[in-house]
Amino acid sequence: METRPAYGVTEEDFEEKVIRSDLPVLVDFHRSSCLPCQKLSPTIDKLAQAYGEGEAETIRVYKCEDDQLFERLKVQFVPQLILFVAGKDHWIDRSIRTIEGLQEEITKILRKP
Repeated sequence: METRPAYGVTEEDFEEKVIRSDLPVLVDFHRSSCLPCQKLSPTIDKLAQAYGEGEAETIRVYKCEDDQLFERLKVQFVPQLILFVAGKDHWIDRSIRTIEGLQEEITKILRKP
């Protein structure tokens, strides 16, 4: 089975690809030199595959490449996961690191009225 990894966005396309998306979008705020980020990356890529096309999007934002987006959203630490649903941000607990834990948390958020 071919994997569908998270893909990157920048400040320029964030509004279109995340805020105005018809799908829930999980954003992984990431830094290439961050060991916890590197350890979480395969889990995020598997999560992207698990949700499949048309269910949800998984996007990665790199700290060194897009500091403005980090500042705009007040992301201070990496890795940080935020699920955007209909333009609204839902911060995910930084201690959740397994695919099962992330899926459970995402499901809880999506079920909220």
